Amino acid sequence: MPSADTNTSFASSDFTIRARRQDIKSHGQVVVVSKKIAKKATERNRIRRIIKEALRSVGFKDKSVAIIVKKNIANLKVDQIKKVLRNLILEYDKKSR
Repeated sequence: MPSADTNTSFASSDFTIRARRQDIKSHGQVVVVSKKIAKKATERNRIRRIIKEALRSVGFKDKSVAIIVKKNIANLKVDQIKKVLRNLILEYDKKSR
């Protein structure tokens, strides 16, 4: 895992994956969906659930990352989201080793 000083982040047109500080206690990956992206809480929660399921299915277990959603992906298929996240995660894993 990259140290907090490196400020590591990886971005695509849909997401940004950012390494969080090690000294913060974490209960899991953080998925950030702002009201600017989806106005209704139900839409934001659905996006969070889709992303968390995609992370689980890809096998990503690092708890010290924040995933920031840049645009509304609620209309995308789960397989499309998995593909984008898999590419970002591979890039993240290469950099963190």
